[in-house]
Amino acid sequence: MKRTGWLSLAMGAAAGVIVLLPLTAGVGGRDGGTAVTLPDRLAGYSYLTGNVSDAPPGRALALYQHGFGVEFMDFPQAVVLAAAADVYRRLDAAEDRSGPESQGDPGPMRLSPDGRWVALGDHNTSEANLELVDLSTGDVIRHELPEARSVLPVAWSADGSQVAYVSGDQPTNPYSPRPRIGDLFMLDLESGDAGPVPGGDGARTAAFSPEGRQIAVQRSGRAEGIAIVDLPSSTVRALSHGGTLAGPDAWSPDGRLLAVARKSSIGFLDVAESRPSTPFHLAVDQSVVGWVGEREVVLLDTSDDNMTRLVAHPLEGGESRELTCVEGTSNYGVTRFQLASALLANIEIRVTGEPDRGPLPAPFRIAAAVLVGLAVTILAARMTRRHPSC
Repeated sequence: MKRTGWLSLAMGAAAGVIVLLPLTAGVGGRDGGTAVTLPDRLAGYSYLTGNVSDAPPGRALALYQHGFGVEFMDFPQAVVLAAAADVYRRLDAAEDRSGPESQGDPGPMRLSPDGRWVALGDHNTSEANLELVDLSTGDVIRHELPEARSVLPVAWSADGSQVAYVSGDQPTNPYSPRPRIGDLFMLDLESGDAGPVPGGDGARTAAFSPEGRQIAVQRSGRAEGIAIVDLPSSTVRALSHGGTLAGPDAWSPDGRLLAVARKSSIGFLDVAESRPSTPFHLAVDQSVVGWVGEREVVLLDTSDDNMTRLVAHPLEGGESRELTCVEGTSNYGVTRFQLASALLANIEIRVTGEPDRGPLPAPFRIAAAVLVGLAVTILAARMTRRHPSC
């Protein structure tokens, strides 16, 4: 190759590298700050949101799936929202655990109460493990588990020291009409030990009590119903009232109530007396995702086809208040919404700002660098042909 050809290629390569530099700026840990705020509108679906591994967002307030894999150009994303700013990132470690059984959805994931970690499981695995993603650094810690084909993290203890997960001997399919059941296990993050929870056979989901001494378990099969397990004593007490545990955020902050779903409504059980505490009156198109007070529950409202809303509902009566919403969900649905439970007590609602989506994802960065590099190479080659060196 002539000297001018090598010069053109060198100039093109240098231009490509220069283009990559600003696109990757900002990589590194982020200070989570102290204030916890929620924007009154969440950012819409975007292909340009950067990854946690490239630019960690720091402490997160929310984690959710945005988009489904059944529409054209609709790629399911695991989205993290920072706790103190309009910072959005894709949790690429969760997306890497997607599979054909979940139509491309991110793998099983559960946000920690303090918003600093996400536990990741798998619907179909030959090596059972839980991965913990540090949202401040992007680092991933892997915990090996007892043999299983599926690992579904379902709840964190309030102090973040334990993760409860459902372990199955068969792969699971989140879109199967049959409930995903297995045995409930507990992983101690300090020791790395994992063991079965008493009375956790045939479990579907679970919820830790606020002080971490008890765990509510939704069971199927012959022992179907809700059981309360006292962890220090390993005693199991079945709740006599019907209904299904309303997920890992079902337990009220004061430890007195459990949110329970029925066929047409959501209600609240008095844990000590195993009886309804408030009427079953909340609609089925609302799901429990947290509490902003001892008697004010946070619900994900999907009753509007084109908008998903986060509302706070006082159990003592009164009007619900909207906390935030996501528009355009008829095209890009929002599901699997999770909140960092320990950050909700003093949460403030603020006017949304311009979303910080971080550096472009790698495919966009590389494509941009290649295009600029080619353009500079071609331009340099033309210029050197017009002005040959002496």
